Amino acid sequence: EGISFQYVPLIQCSFPHADPGEQRQFTRRNGWLELTLSTARPDTGLPYGVPARLLTIYCASEAIRTRSPEIYLGHSVHDFLRRLDIPVTRGERGSLRVYTNQLLRLIHCAISIDENIRDSAGRTGLHIRQTLFVEEARLWWDESCGLGQGSSLLLSPILYDSILERSAPLSTMAIRRLRKSPMDLDVYAWLVHRLFHLNKPSSVTWQQLSNQFGHGYGLVRKFRAFFSDSVKRVLEVYPEARLRLTETGVLLLPSRPHVPR
Repeated sequence: EGISFQYVPLIQCSFPHADPGEQRQFTRRNGWLELTLSTARPDTGLPYGVPARLLTIYCASEAIRTRSPEIYLGHSVHDFLRRLDIPVTRGERGSLRVYTNQLLRLIHCAISIDENIRDSAGRTGLHIRQTLFVEEARLWWDESCGLGQGSSLLLSPILYDSILERSAPLSTMAIRRLRKSPMDLDVYAWLVHRLFHLNKPSSVTWQQLSNQFGHGYGLVRKFRAFFSDSVKRVLEVYPEARLRLTETGVLLLPSRPHVPR
């Protein structure tokens, strides 16, 4: 119960922080990886914000826990929200309606991941994965427009296999404490993932971080201020993380993993 999982490409290139409105496509780049989200239902829109992140964490965690592409919703999602200390409220602006709306956005979302690759001989190439997030969904509504018992979704085979292969463990308690900010969740997942594998110092420039996380912040210096504030909150839940903010970017240092190996 203390460990959740997130799909690594969604850590390296995250969902929009705010509502992209009628935008039908969204692309982020991080080094060798490019993530593109698209929707065939502009009236539904693209997933965004904290709910989209928590729902993808839920799906990845359930896929790994059950070893099945079928993800059960209804009371399972209610329990997940309670575990994260999110009040389960009903009505027009209640949490059940908000998360149901974001779930519909995920169901209608297609994911394209373009990743530059290199073999042992130094030859370079491109690995492309394209898939719907969900292949099939069965949703039942309760009286207050939330997900009813018996609702489920079926992850696409490509995504399910990739989740089993490329997911990062996160602390559920940390997610609970950072759940009010999409930036905080992104920075936390990124630090946990990067530091888990880091064995020597590594530098990341502010421009690189802005390309990865800077959803609509405009100037790099404006993004830097938001990122620095977020790091302070993340270090409260992950004090073992060793890093230094410099004029040119962030210096990551080998650190104790937040989730035990």
